[in-house]
Amino acid sequence: MEVKGTAVISTREFVKVNFGEQNLNKWISSFDEDTKKIYEGAILTNNWYPMEDALRKPTKKIGEMFYNGDVKKGAWESGMFSADYGLRGIYRLFVKMGSAKFIINKAGSIFSTYYKPSVMKTEDTGENSTVLRITEFADICPIMENRIGGWMQKGLEICGVNDINVEISRAMTKGDPVTEYAVSWSDK
Repeated sequence: MEVKGTAVISTREFVKVNFGEQNLNKWISSFDEDTKKIYEGAILTNNWYPMEDALRKPTKKIGEMFYNGDVKKGAWESGMFSADYGLRGIYRLFVKMGSAKFIINKAGSIFSTYYKPSVMKTEDTGENSTVLRITEFADICPIMENRIGGWMQKGLEICGVNDINVEISRAMTKGDPVTEYAVSWSDK
């Protein structure tokens, strides 16, 4: 499983912006050699990196070091930051101008640009709600499920909708055949 460099860069930036340069250095120095090698080098936005070393382990460390061991919260927060970081410039304008439904219908194609191999499908269930299902994602774990949920929440915030609720209603990590996000919001 691989992750796009954009997500890796946003993870490093998340720590730097929220916890400072000194804590960024402590965070990186806590990594094993494979992960440290990625984070000490030049991370390229369009390159693909191994999921375990480039995203899963660093995100876990965020929860352990900066959220009193609450790995899921650290994953959710870093996912929100990643959406904010990744949806800049022309992308932010595109998201702000599109409706929540339009953006959600693009979720599958957006998702596959960050993770490979992966498949996410959208099921339209209502005026201000939807269900998103991850049907393919090798070695998914609660860390990644929460990181993706945080990304969804922030993506919808950027759209300008209110009262956003993103709930992991089914999870491959709990034996379900898919990881499912029940998402709801109210209009602007």
